[in-house]
Amino acid sequence: MPAIIKFLGYVPFTTDLTLFSEKLKYYRLLKGLTHQQMGKVLNVDGSTIGSWEIGNHKPHKNKLSHITKNLSVLLSNVKLE
Repeated sequence: MPAIIKFLGYVPFTTDLTLFSEKLKYYRLLKGLTHQQMGKVLNVDGSTIGSWEIGNHKPHKNKLSHITKNLSVLLSNVKLE
């Protein structure tokens, strides 16, 4: 996805960044990460990321606040392959 976004010069999908699940998926796709890779960044299992993205579960309030506030910072250090 990152190469497509770079080629197009814009993000070719819309998302509601006020929702945690959408924000998480947006950043994951923007960085080209799998659920497993995103899980490593956030110190959770990859299946947990998938569950959060589809809205089946949410992180605990203290973890949700930390992730939401720091998602772009956490992913800024992720190197694309």
